[in-house]
Amino acid sequence: MNTNNALTTAILRGFYAALIAGLLAGLTASQQGSTDREAVIIGAIAALGVLGARGGIEGVYDQRRNATGNVKASDVGQG
Repeated sequence: MNTNNALTTAILRGFYAALIAGLLAGLTASQQGSTDREAVIIGAIAALGVLGARGGIEGVYDQRRNATGNVKASDVGQG
């Protein structure tokens, strides 16, 4: 996997964030009395939202900025 690509990196970060958000939402729903099926659905919805925002939208935005040379020294990961 090429982690130097901005989109790939954003999707990978989004996956990790989505995993955590989905598990937390599912566990919270389960503790509040939801059935197992409902808790899984709630967790999946939360995870997909985070993955779409962090991995998709941010990744495309960062990739477009990188392609146009609009990267500043203050951005994360720039040495």
